Amino acid sequence: MVEAWYMDDSREDPRKPHRPEPERPVSLEQLSRLGVFYWKLDADNYETDPELAKIRKEKKYSWMDIITISKDMLPNYEEKIKKFYEEHLHLDDEIRYILEGSGYFDVRDKDDKWIRIAMEKGDMITLPAGIYHRFTLDESNYVKAMRLFVGEPVWTAHNRPADHFPARAQARFTCTLKTHYHTYTRRRQLEQERQAKAEAGLPWVTRFPRGGSAPSGGAQESLFKEEGSLCKWLPVQIGGKPTKE
Repeated sequence: MVEAWYMDDSREDPRKPHRPEPERPVSLEQLSRLGVFYWKLDADNYETDPELAKIRKEKKYSWMDIITISKDMLPNYEEKIKKFYEEHLHLDDEIRYILEGSGYFDVRDKDDKWIRIAMEKGDMITLPAGIYHRFTLDESNYVKAMRLFVGEPVWTAHNRPADHFPARAQARFTCTLKTHYHTYTRRRQLEQERQAKAEAGLPWVTRFPRGGSAPSGGAQESLFKEEGSLCKWLPVQIGGKPTKE
């Protein structure tokens, strides 16, 4: 299973893990809120794997090739490794499936913090169009990966700053929407639990993420007040102007 964590601030060799102390792990659910999706597949049988074929059909990944990144196999190795690690975005999704070896994808979260995603054999990942990211080998210095694309591939990387592209605005909006939707649905779940216990005549206490608890009551009920439209929660920067729907 893929492992991800917030990176430390060290500027040493990017091929090192860069785990902070204490560690700050990142779950697949957190990655999905950024539009990053993951599959674990059978890399030994990728040519005949029905699960891969199913994903390609559903996602319309009609084009593919295989790239090997190592000093012996990749022309202009040093130049390309440096280019891969420059922070950039693409105007289309980036899909990579690790067949051999390992490496790291780093992505920016909604607060512009780096999350490191450790990729190894059998890991397949999709990075959404517009997300700032970069790639590096780990200390094994070798990876063989399948690259997939919808239609003909476009390899253009737009180095940061590239906020003027519509794909960037869409990525920021999607990330904000998914984050707030998670909060919204959790609050609705807690409200349903509160109502069920109230009907049963049972006390109800919510435990909050930062510790402590609060009894039910007027203040608690106001926390779960129906907002009407989730989009009212989403001040998003689009086209240079803060907007609210």
